Amino acid sequence: MVCECDGDGDEEDFNVAVGYSLYADNAGIRAIAVTSRCVACGRLGYWVDWMVRTGDTTLLELA
Repeated sequence: MVCECDGDGDEEDFNVAVGYSLYADNAGIRAIAVTSRCVACGRLGYWVDWMVRTGDTTLLELA
């Protein structure tokens, strides 16, 4: 990933975050999203999100 600020010119560092939402009855994961923040300038970036239709909780057990 490359930020518009070009970081320090040699390399760019990012913080990456993964968030999720649960179904109302906590029966499983409803959605997952991945985003990032450039350490040099603080600009936020959006990568991707997924709807998890099965409500599977296996991913929570691995976290």
